[in-house]
Amino acid sequence: MVKLKDIGELKFIKRIEGLIPSFRNKDVVVSLGDDCAVVKDGKSLILLSSDMSIENVHFLSDVFPPSAIGWKSMASAWSDIAGMGGEPCWALVSWSLPEYMTVHKAEAIFQGMLKATEFVNGTIIGGDTTASNDNIIIDVTVIGKPVNDRYITRSGAKEGDIIAVTGTLGNSAAGLVALKQGLPECGLWRSHWYPIPRVEEGKWLCETGSVNAMIDISDGLIVDAGHIAEMSQVGIKIHKQDIPASEELTNFCEKYNLNIDDFTLGGGEEYQLLVSIPQEKWEQISTEFNALFPCSITAIGQVTHDRQDVRVDGTIPQIKGYEHFV
Repeated sequence: MVKLKDIGELKFIKRIEGLIPSFRNKDVVVSLGDDCAVVKDGKSLILLSSDMSIENVHFLSDVFPPSAIGWKSMASAWSDIAGMGGEPCWALVSWSLPEYMTVHKAEAIFQGMLKATEFVNGTIIGGDTTASNDNIIIDVTVIGKPVNDRYITRSGAKEGDIIAVTGTLGNSAAGLVALKQGLPECGLWRSHWYPIPRVEEGKWLCETGSVNAMIDISDGLIVDAGHIAEMSQVGIKIHKQDIPASEELTNFCEKYNLNIDDFTLGGGEEYQLLVSIPQEKWEQISTEFNALFPCSITAIGQVTHDRQDVRVDGTIPQIKGYEHFV
């Protein structure tokens, strides 16, 4: 019998997608394969997504403040709305908690969820609570709206587009390494504990009408660039020297003799935005973006027509990013 570990998360998802009937409901505008589903409600469009966080898979309770457990689980869900350029609205939170957990810790986790939701101007409107045998499990469903009926999918990248990324990459993954190894790198810890969903940045990019494809970076640059390549049926060429990394990450890697590529190429849970922008629009978009947002936007590559894969400096990278089951 084939086991999940034999095929990995991405191939398993493809198999599951194949089980879903192919008929199309007229009210479903965007279904499987994107950051959010898009559905019609009368004349309005709604963005829907869900995200699950599990103790010892997505967070380590022994090195996480309780508020960070809540913030991170909620921020990762809101980031899917950001990845489509949408406006966050409402969230449903279902969680399963061990019966021996203190009330104080459970409330602190929920306070973290509330803070992350307040940060994006959303509202928690309900959910469910159950007991678990051991691990904390948090399942968040988020609902958003497109701004002026615009949204950006993964499938619109075109040959010649500039591939660009907001902010810097690698801090969150480096923070996880520092936490696991007990390294005193508080800034990197915080990057992993409290990632920032780029909601305002995503909305602005969407409103320009000049972005062909977009995704939030949750599983690592290579994996998520691969999603754009697959959905758009294009190749993506990345220049490693152009990938933005913080001085803090650079110093961390030098101090502990670590390979920075592991973090910038493969590090997930960054929640920066990866975008595909027509070359002729790039200069204007980047200038205006960098004047508005302190996180900045940086060109790191181009869209090509010859392969549906991701190449870094002309070669297929060995660093793949995060994937469940493997």
